[in-house]
Amino acid sequence: MFGALVIKTKTRGSESFSEKNFDKFYSLHQNEVLSLRLYLVRLDRDRICKLASVIANNHFPNLETLEICRPIFIDTTLEPILFALKENTTIKNIVFDCVKLDNNILVMLRQLLLSNTTIESFQIPHNGLVSYACGYIIQNLLSDSHIKHLNLSGNEVTNIHVPMLCKLVEKGSLEILDLTHTDLSNNAAEELIEVFKKTGSLRELHLNDCEGVDEYLISKCLHIAIGKGSS
Repeated sequence: MFGALVIKTKTRGSESFSEKNFDKFYSLHQNEVLSLRLYLVRLDRDRICKLASVIANNHFPNLETLEICRPIFIDTTLEPILFALKENTTIKNIVFDCVKLDNNILVMLRQLLLSNTTIESFQIPHNGLVSYACGYIIQNLLSDSHIKHLNLSGNEVTNIHVPMLCKLVEKGSLEILDLTHTDLSNNAAEELIEVFKKTGSLRELHLNDCEGVDEYLISKCLHIAIGKGSS
């Protein structure tokens, strides 16, 4: 399967570039680009450094979303992108889906979230993060209040993380919390749902496909979300 770069623009909708024509997107009008989505793209050192330069220098002043999904790194890592994001002042939404997040990357993510308060949506689904790594992310978010959308789906979020997650919700900044396909139990889900009910800022709580959570509680989440949406 070949990779692709999908770009959302202000006036022309979405445009897709094959990996072969990847570099052509740099010639787009600077004010046009709203989001970048890289899917299964091979990222060698030259390509990732060029992309990092575009991000760090705010080359696209209306760019708000960066999504990197299943990248294929060739003699490089995500690090240049994370360094660049610390300098960026436009990107609000970050999605790293199925990206290798080792300990060095986790530390850099922590530094990024502390230093760049522009970021509102932080999504790192399906990265195979073990329990310790999930706890590290959640614990560090407790000292930060600007994240509105947190997606930890498909990682090893377990019952031991629930007290921290409840505190995070109670801080009042989170609007969406996605824990789909995690390792939570019914008791843990009930605790989160109770906080969901009481905290006005949280509009959505996703617990779908958690083996330990029954359908009744998933439906309860949906019912609460609908009630908040209509109020």
